[in-house]
Amino acid sequence: MRKFLLGAGALLTIIVILIGVPVALILAAGNPVPTATQFHDIVTLIPDYGNVILLTKVLPCLAWVAWVLFAGPLLVEIGASIAGRQTTKRVWVLKGQQYAAAALVSAVLIMFASFAGFHTVASPVGQAAPAPSISIGPVRTMPAPSRVPEHPVVAAADAIPQPRNVIHTVLPGDNLWDISEQYYGVGTRDMDIFRASTGTLQPGGQRLTNPNLIRPGWQLTVPGVPVAAAPTSSAVPEPVPDGHAAKKPANSPPVSAANPQAVASTGNPESSATPTTPSTSSPSTSSRSVREDGVRTVSDFAVPLSTAGGVVGLLAAAILFALGRRRLNQRRRRRSGQRIAMPEGAVAEFEQELRMLAKPLELADIDDALRLLQVFAEDTGTALPELLAIRMAEEEITFYLTHPAELPEPFRAGTAERTVWTIQAGSRVTPPRTVLSPYPALIIIGVDDNAGVLLLDLERLGILNVTGDHDSAEGILNAMAAELAGNPWGEQIQVTTVGLSGRLSRTINRFRIQQSGDIAVVLPGVKAELEEREAALKTYGVDDVHSGRVLASETESWAPHILLLATMPDEPFRQALITATAKGARLGFAVIAAGELNLGSATIRIGAPGRAELILTGGVMPPLPFTPQTLGPGELGLLQELFDTTDNEAAPAVAASRETNDASPEPSVIAARPESDSSEEPGTHSPDDVTELPAQGEAAISPTTLPAREVPAPRAPYIRLLGPVEAEGLDPATEMPGRGIELMAYLLLREGPVDGLQLQRAFWPDTRDASNNQRGLAKQVRVALGRSSSGEPFLPENANHHGYALHPDIRSDWDDFRALIGEDPTLASSERLIAALHLVRGTPFAGSNTRRWWQWIAIAQEVMIAAIMDAANELGDRALTSHNAPLVRFAARIQQAVDPLNEAGWRIELKAALQVGDIDTFHAVLEDLYARVGGDDPDYDVDDDTRALIDRANQRIRA
Repeated sequence: MRKFLLGAGALLTIIVILIGVPVALILAAGNPVPTATQFHDIVTLIPDYGNVILLTKVLPCLAWVAWVLFAGPLLVEIGASIAGRQTTKRVWVLKGQQYAAAALVSAVLIMFASFAGFHTVASPVGQAAPAPSISIGPVRTMPAPSRVPEHPVVAAADAIPQPRNVIHTVLPGDNLWDISEQYYGVGTRDMDIFRASTGTLQPGGQRLTNPNLIRPGWQLTVPGVPVAAAPTSSAVPEPVPDGHAAKKPANSPPVSAANPQAVASTGNPESSATPTTPSTSSPSTSSRSVREDGVRTVSDFAVPLSTAGGVVGLLAAAILFALGRRRLNQRRRRRSGQRIAMPEGAVAEFEQELRMLAKPLELADIDDALRLLQVFAEDTGTALPELLAIRMAEEEITFYLTHPAELPEPFRAGTAERTVWTIQAGSRVTPPRTVLSPYPALIIIGVDDNAGVLLLDLERLGILNVTGDHDSAEGILNAMAAELAGNPWGEQIQVTTVGLSGRLSRTINRFRIQQSGDIAVVLPGVKAELEEREAALKTYGVDDVHSGRVLASETESWAPHILLLATMPDEPFRQALITATAKGARLGFAVIAAGELNLGSATIRIGAPGRAELILTGGVMPPLPFTPQTLGPGELGLLQELFDTTDNEAAPAVAASRETNDASPEPSVIAARPESDSSEEPGTHSPDDVTELPAQGEAAISPTTLPAREVPAPRAPYIRLLGPVEAEGLDPATEMPGRGIELMAYLLLREGPVDGLQLQRAFWPDTRDASNNQRGLAKQVRVALGRSSSGEPFLPENANHHGYALHPDIRSDWDDFRALIGEDPTLASSERLIAALHLVRGTPFAGSNTRRWWQWIAIAQEVMIAAIMDAANELGDRALTSHNAPLVRFAARIQQAVDPLNEAGWRIELKAALQVGDIDTFHAVLEDLYARVGGDDPDYDVDDDTRALIDRANQRIRA
């Protein structure tokens, strides 16, 4: 009724504005245009005796202008609603009128939608109307009415691609490889995006100069994206799992490490802008095909839905995001010559399993969609839709509402009642501005029987009982606590656990999670908090947190407080909690209890091991069977150990003796990359300014004055890992399988042969027996590599359980890097340090898609980053001692490219500026540090070492 009355009032207001106001002006003032005599009097400034001209001409004209300024935007909004599109609100003079007009039109549309919904469920007089029933599962999207815009990215199966440029806004975690996969289906066009975006001026006055360094909020141009002419299907093709360019000699075509069959089908890996249809194989089977030469190929295993213990992909992504932030802090605390602590054994294997399972893009899709609803509510002045649940499937994300509502694009109505809406998975529609998350208490409960991940809004439920086996219930609560601690939409949420074993969730985020052992301690604070919030909301004229997040979010987020009870409280406290949640549902308070806290509330009923039912009150939907997400004692312990490693202090690296360093063999490709190549990779090799100043003493050595070496053509394939992964020297007549370069890199980085079981754990950690995958991949790589010039196989067969090992002629740039400087860079000559750093092209393994492949690289990557940073730091210190400014800049650029969020690269430049007393340069470098390392964090502060340099500079200025 409230929506009907608001809509009727809005409709009446529209009629009054468009019809009533013009009629009233005509009747009251008549023709507002001055007569010729009056116009002459106005121009010649003749006094207006009796204010006749003012009252009958000037004021009516102003009234007509005011009417046009409001009626115009109103007519535009009405026309946009009929055409099914949104309007842009850019003209500041009209913004207020447009927002008000949009609110009036939206209120009318919601009134008609509500009226249609009430009419549909109307019951005969004397009978109670049945509650609307919701079925959570795969949804066939309804045809969009004219006022609901069609999804801009959905492609028709038979449409002719219409290439166009697309502007992509960078999100946290984005890289050019993933962006290329998103728009083209393959990651190998990442450099096309880089080249198209280098001329764009980014926020803060920066420009894209390093393909391995992009920042959230930057605008990238994605060129030549195929846009279908007629949208029909919402299916999202699965991106190619990986695709590191296999770099060949100049006279041979490039070979991609992406799916070779996809490349072979087009003849050119970049010519196929439309990805192939995703495989429909079941999660338990591998997809296989036969090449033309009869060799059976194994494309890849299907990604599982959860770990063995029950962690699904969204929680895995949230956990890894929190782990990544802690590892970054480890790197920043690391001193030269130290190595950060990394997991080992079962803990490392479990991290690898999480990396394969994680779904960071799906996590971002849901977060973006929720914030888009917040933007829509703020811009139109409408209430946030009452969200009940979300279901995330492979192709679409479905939103279930408790009442009909109109949602903006790219949402599509899934039912005629307009209580079910969908968006295409992978649409990545970024909100136009930073806003609050409107549903911070959204929580994953598990996976349904159709492989859809289920999420519930705890604020909407108030109380959620978890009944059945107590250990299983506690495992569900542990998973919920971990997710609430790490998910991106739960910003500023407060979670209190009572009686829940383990400290993992608080380790993940000590600001969100509080732990207590007694409900009697917690309950008084909850009651006081609810009373204070209710009083605060009333001061804004609202009575619930959803309205507060739309109308009163200038100073408060009105974040919810979630209580997780592992044990049932005594009866007085149980009744007090029920009373609190009755009011708290609209004030952002909810309780999840391991047991039946309230008989009439939503319930997860645990049945057989690994199975449960969701039961919602009021007959909203029938019981829904699903597989619950859990964190049992085993995986909880592994996760705790994983996070504990990030608190360990960095340990000294093993140092080699000078004799060992001097005796190291001469690398096979010390200067294989010509000098002209270095200019193509800004920020890594010798920068343009390395020859600006003359060298002094040892500083006569510079990155551009290496002694010339005669380098023979590669006798064997050569793998570059110190930057984007590339392979050189492969036979262009053979076809390398999709994970072939990954297998070569893995074997090169192992100390000694690798047995089959070790390979299976690294490449297929979720598969109980991946021996067939292992044998098939090894066979394909053996065929593709062929034999050396002496007739020996580059990948010998596994004889007498010896294990897999590559021929010693196959090397990597990491092998050459270590051969040049040894284990201790302080013992290496400056010539060797420079030669080693010439091999570096960016962050090791840059662009590797770890969503399905390359999950094993974390430890190797950290070791490489630390070694490169130490070598550059040693070279920079020597350059400072010899006052060689170009060499300082070279060392700094290497560090900034390899570990962009580490301040070490900027500290070297700060020291150089301070050394010569160049305070202006010092401040310029410092500003660049804050912009590139601190990014958009207004609270970012520099490390202690950098702070000490700033203090020294300030002392020099005062002196």
